[in-house]
Amino acid sequence: MKVNAQSFGGGAEELQKSDIVRDITEYLDAQSREALRGIILREAERDEGFEKRLHLLSQADTEEVDIPRLRKALRQAIGSGRKYIEYCVVPEWVEDIQTVTDAIARLPLEGYAFSVMDLAEYGLDLMNEVLDSVEDPGFKSADVIDALQSLHLEGCRAFRIDPEELAALLLEKELNDRFCLYDDVLRRYADLLGEAGLARYRELAIERWEALPPAGVRQKDDLEISADDTQRSSLRDIVERLHKGDEKALIRILEKDLNGPRDYVELARRYDADHQPEKALEIAEKGRAIFCKKFEDRLLSEYLAEAYCRVGRMQDVWALLWKEYDRFPNFRDYERLKDYGRQGGVWENWKDNVIKRANKSATRRNASLSVQIYLAENMPEDAWKTAQKYGCNNPSWLALADIRATTHPQDAIDVYKRIAEGKMQLTGDEAYAQAFELIKKAEKLSADTEPRRAAFVEWIASIRKAYKRKRNMMKLLDKLSVPV
Repeated sequence: MKVNAQSFGGGAEELQKSDIVRDITEYLDAQSREALRGIILREAERDEGFEKRLHLLSQADTEEVDIPRLRKALRQAIGSGRKYIEYCVVPEWVEDIQTVTDAIARLPLEGYAFSVMDLAEYGLDLMNEVLDSVEDPGFKSADVIDALQSLHLEGCRAFRIDPEELAALLLEKELNDRFCLYDDVLRRYADLLGEAGLARYRELAIERWEALPPAGVRQKDDLEISADDTQRSSLRDIVERLHKGDEKALIRILEKDLNGPRDYVELARRYDADHQPEKALEIAEKGRAIFCKKFEDRLLSEYLAEAYCRVGRMQDVWALLWKEYDRFPNFRDYERLKDYGRQGGVWENWKDNVIKRANKSATRRNASLSVQIYLAENMPEDAWKTAQKYGCNNPSWLALADIRATTHPQDAIDVYKRIAEGKMQLTGDEAYAQAFELIKKAEKLSADTEPRRAAFVEWIASIRKAYKRKRNMMKLLDKLSVPV
């Protein structure tokens, strides 16, 4: 026997996967039937999972296949959804399922077509039950789902299932499908459905939709989604796909399913697409009257603001957007008011009230919103005075300092120093790096006059003394052109 150092590591590079497979193949080819049987049986004794897979495969190769046993094995492998499957055991869980799907795939379609179809369908049903209990962010279960989908398709094809019966089955599965396991069935099963199956599918879907009563208005405190709600939503998606491109039909579908503000926005946009802007605006206003008595829905108010702006109803835009801004002033709503005000040519008329409301919301220690708005309106002196009087957050102070650096360098230096010292009180290299960047800005601004340079050198000496135990911070300070 020739021993290679590579085989055992020994400081050499590991064998490539292909080389290992080649060596194993050559070894097995050289073994007798009895020797191979011994190798396999010893491995089966050692590895329970391998033994289970081997047994299932042997069952699939017998003349009388035990279908109930395969069905039971499928349920045992997939589970029932009552047990949470953690990320660390997902590969093992997937391997167990793969063992069963491999056994099903070995069943001869001639004679077992119905069983293959039925077992695959059962497996997909089980996956729909359990997937929300599986921690599978990398979607390792994709391969076994693909295998079950392929087995179902091939089983249906070999069984020569009636196209209309298949249409009814696929529609029912789609309506109860929680994880898109029966997604895109009309394309995947198109050759089996044919024209008759597609017509039956369409007929059944539309018939079921038309039998549903109009949706009731969902109250804001009614957040629970029932199985009926999920099925209704799935059915609506299906009939919308069947009527794609037919705006009038899509409008009729949406008119029957108005249970939230977003539905009214979607319907309004459908009317826009059907060249009925007046009707679109009427629908959106109706939705607002129902759902926005206390608080505006952001999507609905955004649609209405666009619609009002298009027809020049700027007072209505103001009333709509001001309600939310006045309730809780914030920069995002300021930007919305400014954007629409500019589009309508009325921002200069609105601006003073917007700024006054921001100033009114300023507290003794924080006027960040006012400072942000003044800076956005290119009013840096007003921003500085407001910050000096009330204070603001660090990003706003730094924005002010960067602006004042050219005209009032000492103001900028004071801001950089104060925030840098706050960063140095923290721990961690990221905080030290942020502090050092501010220190460098202060150093640059201090270089133009001797008094400022002297003050900077004295400040560095003081922080060296105060933070001398923070060695990584001290290493950064060594990079300055300041005597130690």
